Amino acid sequence: MELLGSVASLLAILLFRRRSDESEPLSRRWMIAGVVSMIPYQWAYDRDWHSLKSSTRRRGIATMGWSAIQQFILPENESVKYSFSIGMLAGGIVYRLWYGVLQPLPTIDNEIK
Repeated sequence: MELLGSVASLLAILLFRRRSDESEPLSRRWMIAGVVSMIPYQWAYDRDWHSLKSSTRRRGIATMGWSAIQQFILPENESVKYSFSIGMLAGGIVYRLWYGVLQPLPTIDNEIK
C-alpha cells in the first residue's frame, strides 16, 4: 500500500508540474539529494531503529525534525523543492521495490542469518 501511495504521489506531482506554468527545469542535483535522503529513513524505519516504526510519537518527531532541516537546507526555489520531493518519492519507491517486492523486508533477524 505504501508503494502504491508513493507511485500515485509521484505521478500526481509530475502531472501537476506538467500542467502548471513552471518554466524552470527540475534540478538533477536536488533530485539525487532527495533519493539519498529517503533511503536511510526507509532503512531505519524497516529496522525499527530507535522505535521509529513502532512509536507514532518518535516517527512524528523524526518527521518534523527532518522537515525543519529541509526548510533550512533547501533554497527558496519551487523548482528545487519539486526536484527534492520527486527524488524523495523516487528513492522511497526504489527502496520499497527492492526491499518488499524483490527482496524480503530487512529486519534484524534477516541480518543475523
